[in-house]
Amino acid sequence: MMIDILARLEEAIEGNRQLDKRIDALVTPDRYLIPIDGSIPIVLGHYICPDYTTSIDAALLLLPEGCAWSLSRSITFNCEAIVYGHDLHESMDAATPALAFSGAGLKARAALRAYLAFR
Repeated sequence: MMIDILARLEEAIEGNRQLDKRIDALVTPDRYLIPIDGSIPIVLGHYICPDYTTSIDAALLLLPEGCAWSLSRSITFNCEAIVYGHDLHESMDAATPALAFSGAGLKARAALRAYLAFR
């Protein structure tokens, strides 16, 4: 699921609610019913998913606590978000800052979880 979401973030030209739900279901799986066919997760109850892919503020919520970040643009990529701290350094190139931070934040969460599991 994570690899699929990261690929979708890199390929997207703008954010969308379906991608937000996929991200949120990965981060907070207890709030969703995840279909086994890979379709859009179904929200359980009266919960409104954050706008990770269209709001920088929401995307920054995906970064592990205590991490720093940077954002840059160049001729070779639209946006590159970098998340670092806790002995990790993760980045993501994407079309918009919110998409880039969403991907970098997910990568950083996964890297930190793996790091802490093997300490």
